[in-house]
Amino acid sequence: MAKFMGKNFSVDEDCVKCGICVKNCPEKNIIFDDNKEIKFLNKCMLCTRCIHNCPKNAINYKNNKYAQYNLNSYIKK
Repeated sequence: MAKFMGKNFSVDEDCVKCGICVKNCPEKNIIFDDNKEIKFLNKCMLCTRCIHNCPKNAINYKNNKYAQYNLNSYIKK
C-alpha cells in the first residue's frame, strides 16, 4: 500500500534541487528526471526522510506541507 501512497509526494517552488532527498531515500524512490526535476516513483516505504531532511521543507504530501522533525529540539542541553 505504501508504494502507491508514495506517488502523493511532490516538491514545491521552494525546492533548490540540492539532491539531499535523492541521497537519503532508502528505497531509491526519488530521482532527478531528464529535465533535472525531482520525480517520485512507486517504491516508497513512507519513512518520510525526504520531508525531514529537506533543507527548504519543499516536499509536500498530498499537496500539504508538514512540519519537519528536529531531533535537536528534543535533546536537553
